[in-house]
Amino acid sequence: MLATPTGSTAYSVAAGGSMVHPNVPAMLLTPVCPHSLNFRPIILPDYIELELRVPRNARSGAWVCFDGKARQELNKGDAVLIKMSEHPVPTINKTDLTSDWFESLERCFRWSERSEQKPFEEEAGGGGSGEEEGGGGDGWGDDGGGGGGGDGEQWAPAGGRGGAGDEVAFVAGRPVSMMLPPSPSNGV
Repeated sequence: MLATPTGSTAYSVAAGGSMVHPNVPAMLLTPVCPHSLNFRPIILPDYIELELRVPRNARSGAWVCFDGKARQELNKGDAVLIKMSEHPVPTINKTDLTSDWFESLERCFRWSERSEQKPFEEEAGGGGSGEEEGGGGDGWGDDGGGGGGGDGEQWAPAGGRGGAGDEVAFVAGRPVSMMLPPSPSNGV
């Protein structure tokens, strides 16, 4: 894929290409799903002319597409010549170009943002809230036993009386059970 610096933050960056400031006179060549690890994104000077050719001995032709619009078939031996325009498209910025570009990146890629997390609140006495193990139903057909010792206990966390399929994760240093519903296939 070929991109200008202005287009570098779109499909090119999604394919693993670099983000390039619009003031940098460059052309970007970014491989899309290459079969070889030897082909990496390249940033080229804007004054070069790049020729992409389908080899005459290729197994088949190729297709070329410009900005996602109608595609054009290239047959064996065909070539496409690519060069930057001598007349760049002027852009309007709210502030200076550098600040505007970085603000756009922050907004689009959510840079410098913190994810809000619910606080971890431990109840006095270690009691459950109904959603932790041992309290309340979990929507999988048990009668409120959960896994921590209720009347209708059907399965237990790993390390307890549980069977295959039980997993334990740790959240904020406390074990949290992740269990499969009872079935003959998982032995619970």
